[in-house]
Amino acid sequence: MAKADSNDDSKEITHLAITTLPNQHYRPGQDLDLSKGRFQVVYSDQSHHTHSFQDSGVTVSGYDPQRLGEQKVTLHYQDFTVDFSVWVEKEEANFEYLNQKLAEVERLLPHYRYQFATPEEQAALKDSVSKAQDLVKAAQTAEQAQVDAALANLNKALGKLSGQKGRDEARLVLGAVASLGQDWADRLQDPELKDKLSKQISQARTLMDQDLVSPADFATAKAQLEETHLSS
Repeated sequence: MAKADSNDDSKEITHLAITTLPNQHYRPGQDLDLSKGRFQVVYSDQSHHTHSFQDSGVTVSGYDPQRLGEQKVTLHYQDFTVDFSVWVEKEEANFEYLNQKLAEVERLLPHYRYQFATPEEQAALKDSVSKAQDLVKAAQTAEQAQVDAALANLNKALGKLSGQKGRDEARLVLGAVASLGQDWADRLQDPELKDKLSKQISQARTLMDQDLVSPADFATAKAQLEETHLSS
């Protein structure tokens, strides 16, 4: 047995007992925080003396700040040891902004910004969405850096959508056809045919100002105007 760490040499140390554990939960790379740790040196006469984990002569071993999971750490004092556990746990990734962006993309799909984008731009966005969704499904193992990268890729793909340009070009074409149709409707003598053409022109112009439209909608409106014009 080791001699007592007091002035009374008649006492012998029998064991160490932790009375207050230090911080037990860490992120990768963090140093041990032993400031709150306290332990007792217990003597053969059942008396004891309290020490801080940071007192002179106290050492701690067994901690690896890069190894995830539970670790057994050993406190050493004179010839005695006592073990305690700590956990190194990676920080949970924050998916709040990524989920918000995915919801934004979902709402955008019927919008002209997406509908009139090029097939390559649409494919790039779909790929970014698919990868982001896969990451959300693997949330328990995802790193924050992965989440940030997925969000950046979504923003990049969204920023490249050229739907505004495509819609503007389609509006010019449909507008020109509608104007020709209006000129023709003004000269029609058949009331029924004139009414039909006027309604199609009105529908086409309404369509041109809508946000939730597709190239197919414009193509249909254009084809209907041209068909009615030709049949008259």
